[in-house]
Amino acid sequence: MLRQEMIKHIHNNYSKLLFNLYKRWQDEKEYEDFNEYVEHFKKSVPETIKGLKRPFGFIVKCSDGNVRAYVKPSGRNKVKIGCEPVL
Repeated sequence: MLRQEMIKHIHNNYSKLLFNLYKRWQDEKEYEDFNEYVEHFKKSVPETIKGLKRPFGFIVKCSDGNVRAYVKPSGRNKVKIGCEPVL
């Protein structure tokens, strides 16, 4: 899948999963293994090749490069969920 297709695919189908994993990680990061979050996301998006703690997210392999799906704080009690090409 091309990067632009993957960005749309993740945005349309996995934004809620990204947010839920992010929220859970915020509550459990003191004692949970981050690799479990990577494996959980990988079950939905098998092209996932790496997890990122800061900003929270995942690198996903595409046929023309990689994309980064992420969640990061954006003001008071708000977060930004995004997906963008990795350059």
